[in-house]
Amino acid sequence: MSFSKNNLPLCTSIEAIKAHAGKPIRVFGELARHHQLPHHPYILLLDNNEWVFLGNKDFFQGKSVQTTFVLVEGVIKLTNPGFQLANFKNEPLPAVALLNASKPPVAKEPEKVIRAHPFVQQVVQIQAIPACYIPQDIEKNLDRWVVVFGLLSVKDQQVAFQANRAQPWLQFDTAATHPLTQGKHQPGMVIVKFTKANQAPSTTLLQRLFPVCETVDQFKQYGGRLVAFSGKVKEQARFKVNGNTWLYLYRLPLGLNIDKVEGEKLQFITRVYAYGAPQFFELPLFFNRPSFGQIGYIKNGLWYDQSK
Repeated sequence: MSFSKNNLPLCTSIEAIKAHAGKPIRVFGELARHHQLPHHPYILLLDNNEWVFLGNKDFFQGKSVQTTFVLVEGVIKLTNPGFQLANFKNEPLPAVALLNASKPPVAKEPEKVIRAHPFVQQVVQIQAIPACYIPQDIEKNLDRWVVVFGLLSVKDQQVAFQANRAQPWLQFDTAATHPLTQGKHQPGMVIVKFTKANQAPSTTLLQRLFPVCETVDQFKQYGGRLVAFSGKVKEQARFKVNGNTWLYLYRLPLGLNIDKVEGEKLQFITRVYAYGAPQFFELPLFFNRPSFGQIGYIKNGLWYDQSK
């Protein structure tokens, strides 16, 4: 947990929300839909794949939110005992979302699941947090919170950020917002605000380091969570982390062509999904072929770094 400029607590976990129950807070997470509940309600996905119930599009108060990450300011109640599933309706998923997707399992007693989870009792403000991948993204989003992925070098609670290892398009130094693991070039993200282009950010809201996975057990431990990992792209869209750990590249991030990166070493920040064990926020893919030994698959990527 960290704190914003106006001293409202910034929470990224249920534990942090509980510490401030009934009080105004900010909650940062990923906007998602719960695909194992009727009507696929909107949720705010937190650390460790915990979640807060948001509901349907009425929650957004007419505001269009197209970003992956959002910041919600308001009062969170830890349970939702008055929720009635019979009175809940939500817009259906677009047809394109269901292409190549198999039917997700349905949660038992979904009404009880929703009632047992935190929900936003009072909404003060909803902020879309865009991700910046090139300098032009920053220029378009001055004076607002943005997410930037990259490598964080931490020493004595000072953070040196760079967007990638070789010839980074963005780099700056800042103080740590909370205790971070010491080390160089650790994959992570920062939420910052730029007042001017081509300058260091004026304010930092949050810094986060991601677990680095190298073994099968580590991928299982962090199943479905945002993680970092490195390896080489092989034939048939396979990704070799090491001799015993293989993944399948269902879809590469924008800017990468499978034919051009075969044999190249890449580092990713993304989620790895397990075959046959879908996450509640995932529409599982339908595969008409065996996995060929891969322990999971990648179907999007929030950040990558290509080694030459």
